[in-house]
Amino acid sequence: MSNPDRIDVPTLIDEPSHILIWQWDETLPVCIGLIFGIWLDSPVLGMLGGYLLTSKYRRIRDDKPRGYYFHLLMENGLYPAKKSISSMQSILVSRYYK
Repeated sequence: MSNPDRIDVPTLIDEPSHILIWQWDETLPVCIGLIFGIWLDSPVLGMLGGYLLTSKYRRIRDDKPRGYYFHLLMENGLYPAKKSISSMQSILVSRYYK
């Protein structure tokens, strides 16, 4: 039986999108490494370089709170925030008219 007062809060609020089972910020260096590897006629070395960059990035990212880098990108205007999903009021709007 479920408790009617219980609220389930999702754990994936600030996490980036997933590609299969990996987060896209972890798969991006591997894909870019593969593209450069194909361009340089050595895709295995490109993927290996991308994997090494991903493992280094993962170690740095695990010390920060979830979603830290995406919020940093949004603050600097490099990652577009989705306006249609936001349920919070804009801090720049001080009056609302009917």
